[in-house]
Amino acid sequence: VSRLRTQPGVSADVECRAVSDYSSGGAPAPAVFLGMTQYSSLDAFRSAGQALGTSSEAASFFSTFQPLTFTALRPLDDGTPVDIRTIASGSGQVLEVAVRDLSR
Repeated sequence: VSRLRTQPGVSADVECRAVSDYSSGGAPAPAVFLGMTQYSSLDAFRSAGQALGTSSEAASFFSTFQPLTFTALRPLDDGTPVDIRTIASGSGQVLEVAVRDLSR
């Protein structure tokens, strides 16, 4: 993650821990984390992936967990400024993320 943060076009990297899995009403076991990285452009996203994708650091990092999903998002309205550091950053705020398979 520290090497990712030094890549051109990477402006922020945030990690959140899940507080509820909604099936039990409690924290998931084992723990579930959400990582978000903000890039200045799609080209910056691609370049960082190419620079780090086959590195020993990436291999070591990805061996520590089992990803449930991976996706790249953009603002609904092009040109709308977004700073991921401000999402659910206030006291008592919660970020809800739902990954759905809409192919069925």
